[in-house]
Amino acid sequence: MNVAILTGNLASDPEPRTTPNGKTLCTFSLAVNKGFGQYKKTDFFKVTAWGAIGENCVKYLSKGKRVTVRGSVGMETYEGKDGKFHANLTIEVQELDLPPRDSSQTAESGAQQGYQRGDIMRTQSQSQPEYTDVVTDTQATSGFTTYEGEFPF
Repeated sequence: MNVAILTGNLASDPEPRTTPNGKTLCTFSLAVNKGFGQYKKTDFFKVTAWGAIGENCVKYLSKGKRVTVRGSVGMETYEGKDGKFHANLTIEVQELDLPPRDSSQTAESGAQQGYQRGDIMRTQSQSQPEYTDVVTDTQATSGFTTYEGEFPF
């Protein structure tokens, strides 16, 4: 299972894009702090949100906003201008918690923004396959040893 949950601040405004196939997405950089005091360090992740979540990120998020994302982790490598290879950790969003409203805002102004405190946006990842085949009991157990009672380890 490849799932990461990260809470951090947007290090850049969401950038909307459309693929040649017409699918919408947005990308942004997420800064995640760890440690404290002199040991505090910030990691940066490239975040990609597809479809409705991406559209809502563009609509409601901006640089500096705090969000929590849940998604799959990947790695992107590239050759820099210096000729060296670099790598970025990437997150493909499956779920994103919108930031809570500021306490100075009224409930009415939050509703005008289109979200309420603690709203969560969810989506099925575009890259996840859909399983439509039915597996019978015989197919599921062929090639495996069935143990009765306690496991042998």
